[in-house]
Amino acid sequence: MTARKKVVKLRKNHPEWTLLQIGKETGISFPRVFQILATEKPPLVTKSVRPYRPPQKCKYCGSETKPLRFFCSNGVCRENYYFLIIPCFYCYKPIRKRRSVYRVLLSLNQTRFYHDWTCVLLDKQTRSRKNRPSKKKTTFPVLFLRPVQERSKGEV
Repeated sequence: MTARKKVVKLRKNHPEWTLLQIGKETGISFPRVFQILATEKPPLVTKSVRPYRPPQKCKYCGSETKPLRFFCSNGVCRENYYFLIIPCFYCYKPIRKRRSVYRVLLSLNQTRFYHDWTCVLLDKQTRSRKNRPSKKKTTFPVLFLRPVQERSKGEV
C-alpha cells in the first residue's frame, strides 16, 4: 500500500487524530501529510480554528479589553498602573517612580524620596521641619494609586 493510501485510510478511520500522529504512524513528515490530505477530493484537512478566548479585564480600571491584553488600549491605564507619583520629601514636588522600584525601596526601609540632589543636600543641612517649605504652599495633589486587586486562584 502506498503512503498516500495509508494516510487517507488513517484519516478516514481516525478523524480525531492530528496530522502529526498520522505522520508518525506512517513515517511521513507533517507537511507531507498535510499536502496529501489537501489534494484529496474533497479535502480531508481543514484549517484549524482559533479557540475562543474571553475578553479580559483591565488591571487598572476593570473595563473589558481584548484577549491576552492586560490594559486598555489608550495607554493611560498602563502608565498609571506601573508608575506612582509621590512627593519629594523636602520640597513636595512630584516624582514619577516605577511601582516595582518603589516597593523594593520600601522593603529596604527607604522612606525619603527626593526629586533632585539639591533637595538631598538641603535636607541633610536642615534636618528640622522649620526651614523646609511648607506643604500648604504647594498645589500638587499626592496621587497614590489604589491597591492592586488580588486575583482569586480561578481567575486567569
